[in-house]
Amino acid sequence: MSPKQLKFAELSGIDNTLVSALENGRQLIRAEHLARAAEAGVDVLYVVTGQRSGALISDSESRLLDLFRSLGTEAQAAVLVVVGCMAGDMPQSKAITTASIALHDGQSDYKGEK
Repeated sequence: MSPKQLKFAELSGIDNTLVSALENGRQLIRAEHLARAAEAGVDVLYVVTGQRSGALISDSESRLLDLFRSLGTEAQAAVLVVVGCMAGDMPQSKAITTASIALHDGQSDYKGEK
């Protein structure tokens, strides 16, 4: 067995002889072993799918999500309207919401600077 296999067996509580059978698909890993491995810092998504969990979203997507979560409910709604319109995912007629009305109340005759 490789040192990595031995370490995985140790972290997950699996018998050393079972690791090879798991890797070759002759045996299924039990949830309790995955939970133990996760507690020890093993990337369980990688063990199960071969895809690293950190690769699911980019750094910029992670930052955007963190910022979005830090906003209040009304600000989140405004962000969704803006991004939806930018992405072409929302018809302009449906984009009129409280968030967009707050930007221009429709009662003033503001025409911008010339």
